[in-house]
Formats: sequence, C-alpha cells, structure tokens
Amino acid sequence: MLTQLPATRLSEVAMVDTATQWIDRVSEKLKTERAHALLRDHIRELLRRGTLPTKAVIDAAREGNAHADFALRKRISEAIDTGEEMSAQLRVYAIDGLWSPPLGHARGEKNIADLYVRDIGIALMVRMAVLYWPPLKPTKNRASKQPSASTIVAKALKRRGFKLSEWQVEKIHGQFETIAARLSATIPVEA
Repeated sequence: MLTQLPATRLSEVAMVDTATQWIDRVSEKLKTERAHALLRDHIRELLRRGTLPTKAVIDAAREGNAHADFALRKRISEAIDTGEEMSAQLRVYAIDGLWSPPLGHARGEKNIADLYVRDIGIALMVRMAVLYWPPLKPTKNRASKQPSASTIVAKALKRRGFKLSEWQVEKIHGQFETIAARLSATIPVEA
C-alpha cells in the first residue's frame, strides 16, 4: 500500500495550496464586473482631468464602446451635479444621451476590457510562483512531466471555479506585456 505520494507530487500539491490562497485574496478583483468598473472610473477620471481628449472618448462611444459611453454619462452627471461648465462636445453628447439608452455589450461578446484585470492578476500570480519557487519556469514544454508556474496557477484557479486550462494561463502570461496597449486601443487617440 502506498502511504505517501512522491516528493515531487507533494510539493506540487503544496504549491497549488499556496497559489489557491493567493486566489482567495484577489478573487473578487478577478471578475469581469470589477474590470468594467475600474475601466469606466479610469476613463471618467481622465476625462475630468483633461488628460484624455473628450472627442476620442465620444468617438469611441459612438463606435459602440460601452465603457466610454458610461464614463461620459457619469462625467456629465458629475458636472451637472456640481454646476461645472461642460465643453460643447460634452453638452452635445449629454443632449444626444437623453434620447438614447446607455450602450451595452452584446450577449456573449468578449473583449479586452472584460478580462484585463483578471489577466493581469493571473500573469502576476505566474510571476509570483516563479519567484516563490525558483526551480519553476513560467511555462513548460508540452512533453515535460514537471509542473510550471502556469501549471500551478491553473490548478489553483480550477479549485476556485475559474475554467482556464494550463495552456490558457500560459497564453495570458505571454500576453502580459501587451495588455495596456490592447486596452488603450479601445479608445484610439489621434496623434
């Protein structure tokens, strides 16, 4: 009778246990609704500061970007509430908004804005696993039997109901450097 798992398996289980604790600490922040709220608030704040051109946000909203539309409506609401003077562009959008419902996403439609917070969190957990357990590599050769950091994170995610394969976690990790650029492309600003 086998009473003990091999040491490599035990350490993999322990690593997954630890990664699961990381997920427990951030799981609410990995959800789509959280990503939407953060993005909308960020766009609204950039509008308020004047660091994101109003025209670019209006153009994005008119192209169907629901986050830009929400941020504009929220910004207009704040300006009206505080008696702040709005630009002509914002006033026109406010008037148009009175006659049209807020934009929404088509059912089942996925875009970078839905998952960027989750993807950043996953990529960072892969990097944490590499730092925490130095022999681990971020990804592995498909023929290898040894776990990678992506293996550990994927197993921990699965424990908490996130349906992502090891290969999807590897892809997310690989795209980490481009998340900001892909997100910024949703509201193009003319150079």
